[in-house]
Amino acid sequence: MPTKIIIVLLVFAAHLTLEAGEAPKFLDTGINELKLENANSGKSLLSEMPLNCKAVVVDYYCFFNKDETQNIELNWHPGSNRFTISEVTVKYGKGDKSSINYPSNTSEFMTIKGIKLGVSPSYLKNKLGEPTSINANVYYYRAESNQYIFEEYNMPIYYGQYKFENEALIEFRFGFEYP
Repeated sequence: MPTKIIIVLLVFAAHLTLEAGEAPKFLDTGINELKLENANSGKSLLSEMPLNCKAVVVDYYCFFNKDETQNIELNWHPGSNRFTISEVTVKYGKGDKSSINYPSNTSEFMTIKGIKLGVSPSYLKNKLGEPTSINANVYYYRAESNQYIFEEYNMPIYYGQYKFENEALIEFRFGFEYP
């Protein structure tokens, strides 16, 4: 009898270990040609660009699309290489007065999973799964201490925030929190 209990416990522990090593469905690892936490990807896109937006802790990149209707902010964390982008924010408008055209002259900003301004909540849930939580018109996704994320990106927390108005995505932010 004790042998069966030990076997059941070992099988259960193995299942938990495998599950913890999987990427969450909502993990979105880049936008347009830029990959998060990848200095080579950032450098190929941003090497000639200034850190044109000012912040209290670390300056960051801010750009608008080619028709100046969308704004993107690319943030890196203190202690990282300035080409290692960790967090992305996309919203309508020109954004900061320091914004300049995005290096690849894109018409819209779209994540690797196909998330872009204007999509519906049902489209978002189809691509990313059910949110971790919803507060009014903002959908939140969050993974803490996920083994896959830690091993692949050396970061403890990934998140996504998606704000809707009239059933259309008007702003989103995603990436890795500063540890």
